[in-house]
Amino acid sequence: RLEARVEGIVVDTFGDTIDREMLSEELAAELDAKATQVGLAAEQQAREALSGRVSALENAVPQKSEMYFGTYTGTGSYPRTLSIGFTPKAVIIGHKDGLIADETAVYSTLMLQGYKTDYCGIVSNGFTLYEYKYSKLNYNGAQFYYIAFR
Repeated sequence: RLEARVEGIVVDTFGDTIDREMLSEELAAELDAKATQVGLAAEQQAREALSGRVSALENAVPQKSEMYFGTYTGTGSYPRTLSIGFTPKAVIIGHKDGLIADETAVYSTLMLQGYKTDYCGIVSNGFTLYEYKYSKLNYNGAQFYYIAFR
């Protein structure tokens, strides 16, 4: 009962709020310090959440790619590594005449970093062509074009 009566007197005297000016300097300083701690903790939590969202967006957003165009003439020898100065993410190779009528041979291909076929693969600083019974990607004297994606 006493507490309720005191609370009623406080409400009648001060309304529902107590202003900072009503507090002692020590109590005001202590409340300010606690408010600062709570604010810093909330800010740190918000930064961590934002950092996680930024990382997720960076992974979800497609990355830009640079394209490099080149040519080579087949030598007929395997394996053959063509150095292009960087390790590509993907390479497209095509014969200068496009698709050739020989349906049993490979004259064009797409290579992706991390995936190797029987006849080609991406390596450090370029790509390698391997001997394979159907591959004509290094056919002696044939002209080829490639697009490498960095």
